[in-house]
Amino acid sequence: GASLVYDAPRKRAVLFGGCGISEYPQECWAYDLAGGTWSELYDVGTPEVPTARADHSVCLSGGTGRMYIVGGYHANSGPGVGDSWRLDGGSGTAWTRLFPSGEPLPDSYGHVSVYDEVADGIVIFGRARGYSNDTWTLPLSDDGGWKQLLPPGAQPPAQEERGAVYDP
Repeated sequence: GASLVYDAPRKRAVLFGGCGISEYPQECWAYDLAGGTWSELYDVGTPEVPTARADHSVCLSGGTGRMYIVGGYHANSGPGVGDSWRLDGGSGTAWTRLFPSGEPLPDSYGHVSVYDEVADGIVIFGRARGYSNDTWTLPLSDDGGWKQLLPPGAQPPAQEERGAVYDP
């Protein structure tokens, strides 16, 4: 499906991707909560934008207003993808593909993500296809690549169709 995040500083909700009746839209939209109107967000001068996808995850850095997209799957390419993207909060329309220097994220879809303000990074849960309970993190400040976290003790059960929020 599509993803929707709340961008508090700009008083808007941002919608990306998903699957339509006969296509996977390569679109990103903002809903102005005060004005009640939709506007499409794309910078035509940006050389690269995320490909159309569904079942990706999205999280937002509240301080910078940057939105991050992780993984998903493409309509025509079968299995999931492991790429990550950032939509810059200042302009709201400039996309940047992230190329972490360390370990890449294995192909992923159906997972959830949050932006960890304390660690300045992305945390995802349930990265595998279908039911899983693995946890991964991407520190954004040190460019160290994706790392699988192996927390001790009990963990949430493997599941799909998840939801997540960040509670500082």
